[in-house]
Amino acid sequence: MIAETQNQYFYIVSYFLDGRFIKWEEVIGETRFELDVADEMTLFVPDQDSSVKAKVVSTEALSDDEYRVFLVS
Repeated sequence: MIAETQNQYFYIVSYFLDGRFIKWEEVIGETRFELDVADEMTLFVPDQDSSVKAKVVSTEALSDDEYRVFLVS
């Protein structure tokens, strides 16, 4: 957590698309990390230099501030 008094949270999120690690990113937000299964998102895939629409299959909390997001295209 960055600053408890400001209600800002800091997370490391790793994204996996179709079982393959795609990227990780730092996320700063005013609420706790939350993604619903079946949510759709557009994900930039660095090694393909393109964006892809994907659906959230599951999330996994590794700790209070580190998450894995599993997606299918």
